[in-house]
Amino acid sequence: MSKSIIVTESYLSAHDFAAIHQKQEQQRYPAAVRQRQVAPGKVPAKWATWWNVVWLLLLTGGAWLVPKPFKGYIIIALVTALVTAVGLWYRHYEYRRAYQQSPTASRPTSFTILEHGVVIEQQHEFFTLLWSDFYHIRRVGRWWLLYPNADYCYYLNMRNIMPPATEADLLELLHEYEILAR
Repeated sequence: MSKSIIVTESYLSAHDFAAIHQKQEQQRYPAAVRQRQVAPGKVPAKWATWWNVVWLLLLTGGAWLVPKPFKGYIIIALVTALVTAVGLWYRHYEYRRAYQQSPTASRPTSFTILEHGVVIEQQHEFFTLLWSDFYHIRRVGRWWLLYPNADYCYYLNMRNIMPPATEADLLELLHEYEILAR
């Protein structure tokens, strides 16, 4: 295969960053080993968090109208909801902070994939990584994560492959050079 595969500018949003890293955690630890998360799955949509706030306010307002024997249950439910909300907010804050501190996630990146490696362009800076230079390559959903070392990765969006190349061409190249076996 002598042609190159061009992947146009891939831009990773903070939401995609959080979803990718949650999926990596799920892949890293099998379900039998992994402890149950407070809110597994994708980062909640904005309307879902607003609905939770409205639900919490209604529950708080209605707590004083409940007969005395049930007030303890309502207060326990409120404290539980509040602790869960703080935990979810903190998780969102940590993902946002990690996204902003990442040297590659918040910058648009273009790739030219060749037989010998990958030419990466970030903000008019070009550099080449040979296939042997990669520490690890992992697929998460529609993204390929290219790790030059264990500390960070480049995010390649499979939807941005320029025709006539396809995702199958990239997979063929990765299998040909036994890159996915590492």
